[in-house]
Amino acid sequence: MNDIFKRIPILYSLLLGFTLTIISLVIFPNMILPSLESLQKIYPSLLMPHKNYLYIGAISIFWLITNLLYIEYFEKNQRFKQIFDHQLKEIVSIGCLMTIFWIVSWLNHSLLLSLIFIAVATNYLLKGIRIISQNSQLRQNSWLIKFPSGFFVGWLIFETVVTLFAYMKSVGITFSGMLWVIVAIMTVLLLALFSSYYYAKYGNGMMMIAIILGVFGLAIQHHNKQFPYANNMIFICTLAIGVMMVALFIYLTHLNNQQNQKSKTDIEK
Repeated sequence: MNDIFKRIPILYSLLLGFTLTIISLVIFPNMILPSLESLQKIYPSLLMPHKNYLYIGAISIFWLITNLLYIEYFEKNQRFKQIFDHQLKEIVSIGCLMTIFWIVSWLNHSLLLSLIFIAVATNYLLKGIRIISQNSQLRQNSWLIKFPSGFFVGWLIFETVVTLFAYMKSVGITFSGMLWVIVAIMTVLLLALFSSYYYAKYGNGMMMIAIILGVFGLAIQHHNKQFPYANNMIFICTLAIGVMMVALFIYLTHLNNQQNQKSKTDIEK
């Protein structure tokens, strides 16, 4: 696939543009296609964040694809472009395709397929996060590829969990009883631990920020008494987890900055 996009760059650009168009159509209201928001209302679950979290996803994909198009047509650093084409373009292309398939599956109420596609997209883009962290050229300008990709992947990770619980709802699980409340809280805690681990190991804090926003979006949803699965215990626990994630993010950022300063000092010596 990477060779195809190398030989015919316009196909890569069209793929990026088509991904952005599809996501815009299904996230923003009053469009021709039914929105993801309206579809999520059909399959409510204990882990459905506030609807505004979908708009955060639209912002994240717009940010990422705008930067990818800039890299394709305007980036002057040829070394950076060569590394990107060789190591990341295929991953980005497959991630975009899987994201489109995820949305199309949602629109057709094929939630199992939707879950598979978003899991594949997330897995590929997580690989991209690891590649970026290991290459100094790719992370030289953090705002160009490192941060937007991290933010989008963080959003996808949270939406993967949302899709999983929506699928469980579609097969008849009612999420009633204390056991499911504990499962929901433990899932959020695992998301917090996973995003913290990735930040500590690969240095991309934007992924953690996207998940923090999802956790707070979940707390807001459970504070809404009109939400059919509103639960005070989940509200309190997710709010507490969100606050702890913010504190941990600040601490990890401080450690990361210290490490970067130490590296610069060692290079100067």
